[in-house]
Amino acid sequence: MRTAIVIVSYNSPEMTDGLVETIRKVIKRDNDIYVIDGGERKSEEADIWFGSKKGGDIRMTKKIIAGLWYSGRIEEWQGEFLYDSYWILVNDVILQSDVLTPMMRYIERDKMEGNKAVGMIHPAIENSPCQTLLPDGKIKKVSFVEFICPLFSREVIENVDLFDGRFHYGWGLDYEIPHLLFREGYRVYVDGRVSVIHNAGTTVKMGADKDFSTISEQFKASRENMLSVLREKYGKKWGQIFLDAIPPDVEKYSYRFWVEKFTGDYIFEEGRR
Repeated sequence: MRTAIVIVSYNSPEMTDGLVETIRKVIKRDNDIYVIDGGERKSEEADIWFGSKKGGDIRMTKKIIAGLWYSGRIEEWQGEFLYDSYWILVNDVILQSDVLTPMMRYIERDKMEGNKAVGMIHPAIENSPCQTLLPDGKIKKVSFVEFICPLFSREVIENVDLFDGRFHYGWGLDYEIPHLLFREGYRVYVDGRVSVIHNAGTTVKMGADKDFSTISEQFKASRENMLSVLREKYGKKWGQIFLDAIPPDVEKYSYRFWVEKFTGDYIFEEGRR
C-alpha cells in the first residue's frame, strides 16, 4: 500500500523543493509526492500551480486530494481513492527522520484491532508553544493540533468532508477538522514518539511586492478570514460549540490554550452579547 504525500506550498519555492528532497531521503514507506503550489513563483516540484499571489487559490478540497493518481498526473476525479493514506504537509515543516512510518503503523494496528478510532494522527512539534503537542514518547488523544503535517487514512478522507477552501490561508482548519472528526466518532492523536519542527511564518513571503509587508499583517488577515468563515458556518458561539463537542475522553487543554493565545478567549462569550 502507498501513501499520497501532498505538500501545500505558498511562495518560498526553495523551501518546498528542499522538503521534497528530504522526504525522498528519509521516508521509507512507499509513497507518491504531489505539490499544490499557490505561490507567484512556481516550485520546480509543483504538480498543480495556481500562479497567484493570493492564498485563497489554494483549494485543499477532497476532489484535489482524492484525485491523485499513481502516474504522478492530476486527473479528473472519478470518485476513486487510490491511496490507503494521505499525508498533508505545509511547506514550512522541517523533517529530520521518518515520522510517517510509525504513525502509519499505529493506524494499521488500530484497524486490525477493530477500533477504527484514528481520525487524524500528527507528529509532535518540537518548537510548539503548547505543552501537549511537544514530544514525550507517548501517543495521546488531543483536542487540537497545529495543522502542519497531519496523516489521514483513506476511509477518513473518503467519508468526512474535511477541507473548506474558504480558509484562504489555512487558519481555521486546525480548529474545524478535529470538530468534524469528533462528530463522526473519530479521535485526533499526537504521536509523541516522533517529531518535526515548524518554521512558522516563512510560508508567505514578505516585502513590498508580496501580499504582506510584515508577518503581523499576514497573521491579521489569516485570523480575520478564519473567524469570518467559522462565524458564517457555526455562528458567533462557534468557539463554545467546538469546546462543548470535545469528547469526555479527550483533554481540552490544547484547544483552550490555542484559542486563548492566538484567537482570543472572547469567542466563548461573544455569542451571548
